[in-house]
Amino acid sequence: LEENGMPRHDLKELNQDVEGGTDSIVVAIGRRKAQQQAAQILEAAKAEGDRPITDEEVLGCLQLWGFKENMNRGNVMPEGSTFVNSDTVGLIKMSTCERTLLTVGTKRYPEFTLLITKWLRDRMPEEIKHNFGYTSININKNYAGRLHRDGNNAGPSLIKAFGEFCGGDLNYWPSDDKKLPLEDFDESNKVTINIQNNLLLFDGNRGHCVNSFQGERYSLVFFSLRTWNKVPEEDLEEARRCGVPVPTVPQMTVMQQLLGPSGEAGYRAWPQDSSSMALKPTRADDTSTPQRKRSCPEDSVGAAPGAYNTNETKAFSAAKNPRREIPFADLAGAKVVIVDDED
Repeated sequence: LEENGMPRHDLKELNQDVEGGTDSIVVAIGRRKAQQQAAQILEAAKAEGDRPITDEEVLGCLQLWGFKENMNRGNVMPEGSTFVNSDTVGLIKMSTCERTLLTVGTKRYPEFTLLITKWLRDRMPEEIKHNFGYTSININKNYAGRLHRDGNNAGPSLIKAFGEFCGGDLNYWPSDDKKLPLEDFDESNKVTINIQNNLLLFDGNRGHCVNSFQGERYSLVFFSLRTWNKVPEEDLEEARRCGVPVPTVPQMTVMQQLLGPSGEAGYRAWPQDSSSMALKPTRADDTSTPQRKRSCPEDSVGAAPGAYNTNETKAFSAAKNPRREIPFADLAGAKVVIVDDED
């Protein structure tokens, strides 16, 4: 503990957790390291003219973050798993009562939360920058969530993946009526989107899942709880101090109406560069997605079965859609990609 700057007295104080859990030694040390690194990055960014936070800086903090073994996400756990590495910062709805409050982790590690919220704010797409608010950020590490609909989500959600990995694209059913049993879903109705290179706006209440992958993969999901409009004023103010832009009623109305009931209208995707600024919306061709940093199974002949999504669905495929590097100057003026139903 002391070698990592965590005296036992500090750990004891940290474990006064109103959410009913405690930080183990490993988790507490990891989170403190992530918090310290986030604070240094934020200070450096401010000294450099409030520059954008890069993907690499976010990834570095995610790699340090101590994840608890979350056994409460049975709807997303891969078959055979008993827990997933999944945490939430921002607001949560208590399972034991109707109260919505700021997580203890957010209060303990405010710079970690500020880093993530600034990362999104720096590159918020022009089309939604004035209306997309959120209460919570779900942080995931190294698991491919199985097909599910979110259980406590107001709908509009932004997702982005980080790390060095192959595969791991998001499958999404934009025409899901939210009533059809998941086991009856038609594979031909899904779209498959590379969220390593794209920031995706989607409805978390429609069916979605993650393809299998190889490597180290993290994801951030920015969303609002169903009780987003029932947050106590004290927690609301503290959330905003941590950079969490809890939506207003007009903002939520706009975002829910923006996501149409089916097809292309049910999602938006914006190509990303690790240091890009906010992007402007328009339709772009399939070459707008930046090139992967390493080769992936679907790019190779004779790839191992199951190493990547290979069925004939509506998907971004590097083999069919060659990518090119986009200079930063071009990305600053880039437009939103509306992902077509064609390959």
